[in-house]
Amino acid sequence: MTLARSLFFVIVALLVLVAVVSFLVVLSRSTQVESLSAQEVQEVPGVHEVPQVIWTYWDDDADMPGVVQFAIDSWRRCNPDWIINVLTPATLGTYVDATAFRHVDSPQRLSDYLRLNILAEHGGVWSDASVIMTRGLDWLLEYLAESQCTFFGYYLEGFTTDMRYPVLESWFFACTPGNPFVTHWRDAFMLLDTFDSIDEYITWVLLSTDILKIDSPGYLTIHLAAQLAMQHRITDDIRESMCYLKAEDGPYKYIVSQGWESEAAMRNLCARPDEAPPPLVKLRGSERGYVDEGMEALRCLRV
Repeated sequence: MTLARSLFFVIVALLVLVAVVSFLVVLSRSTQVESLSAQEVQEVPGVHEVPQVIWTYWDDDADMPGVVQFAIDSWRRCNPDWIINVLTPATLGTYVDATAFRHVDSPQRLSDYLRLNILAEHGGVWSDASVIMTRGLDWLLEYLAESQCTFFGYYLEGFTTDMRYPVLESWFFACTPGNPFVTHWRDAFMLLDTFDSIDEYITWVLLSTDILKIDSPGYLTIHLAAQLAMQHRITDDIRESMCYLKAEDGPYKYIVSQGWESEAAMRNLCARPDEAPPPLVKLRGSERGYVDEGMEALRCLRV
């Protein structure tokens, strides 16, 4: 073999080696966020911050009830510098492939699929379209900065029997992009696709997981998935990166004070004008039914 031919093969081998190393470096970087622990998230510049984006979903492109429009308008007025992303059936394909999820049996289930998949990747704030804001989200950003948490949510004390595993609500939560807990939460929820039915998934979860006082597990499947993640999937450092507040002391305070009676809660929501409302007020379907066309029942929440 001539010297020139030997040099040719050496050069080719070196080029192949360089290409392989470059590929591995790119692959490592592309998967880095998905596999970060809570501590590592804090060490990556920019990843520890929650993006100033509010995500929500409404399942009708043409018809948005007045109370829903009232809620979303409150977000815009309170957070003029934030991006408000209102997803609809016509626009959600920009972010996720809804056809990839087998168990879209209701708008609520689709919404659960959207919130977990979108926030696991992009981060930001998820808010249901029935959450009214009475002030900007600066309080949330300050709380996260002071606590050094990368996830924030509300828990329902009435469903929680073990504070190691608070029953998280899904109608409002915030996280960093690639957040470890939300990634585990999403993965636990997406295990639905490995079962032929929702009931089979629930039965399987119950074999290993304490669902505390969660009722209607078929409807609150996303709550079960959160428990599966918290009880079996996350590490202590991820747990320490999570912060939550009691829903009954904030967004649900108005209805808890009336014994969870929707009509009384809406009748008395604005009965004490001297008392400042909490930053968020969550209306369930039963409360929305008592909101009149002129939004008079919500007059004290206008900002």
